[in-house]
Amino acid sequence: MSFENQKKVFLNKDDKSKKGGIDDRILPLVTLINSKEEYYTTSSCSGRILVFSFGERKNECKWLFVSHDKVDKKSNLLNNIDLNNQTSETYFGMQGAIIHVCCKDLGCAKTLLDLGKSAGFKIGGIISIEPKIIVELRSVDFLETIIAKGEKLLIDENYIQVLIKEANSKLERTWKRVSKLSDEIEKI
Repeated sequence: MSFENQKKVFLNKDDKSKKGGIDDRILPLVTLINSKEEYYTTSSCSGRILVFSFGERKNECKWLFVSHDKVDKKSNLLNNIDLNNQTSETYFGMQGAIIHVCCKDLGCAKTLLDLGKSAGFKIGGIISIEPKIIVELRSVDFLETIIAKGEKLLIDENYIQVLIKEANSKLERTWKRVSKLSDEIEKI
């Protein structure tokens, strides 16, 4: 199947992400990339703040709270923690923007990686060559710390406010990187 047909088929599929749609803050970038003949996006996230837990098995992650927007300092994220589960570990985190893009050829992939680096997406690479060439661009903005273990809360309200402030600041930085990447891609 030609790249053009692959792109058409993929972009007409239903969104199967946990969120069920593209984040508003990254939608202009996704739309711009998808308008380019040699690229299409396969997944994206504008960045998020979250509280999540792991049970006995590390691959069983449960999201307790997720926001793709800044979190109000008055938010009580501690209410989302299940202290009744003796085996869980609960984390507070901020994850930066990430985008996966299918590229027509290796030259296009290199161009996209170079533009990503210029925009501050310092983590990036070609993650697949066959059957499709997929580039991943990931923002360096990240925060993750354990806040509860089993039935024991490890932090207090003051510390969660410090975490929220730091996460909000990192989220703003990742949004600036998304905007700068849009500006860079406009050039091609």
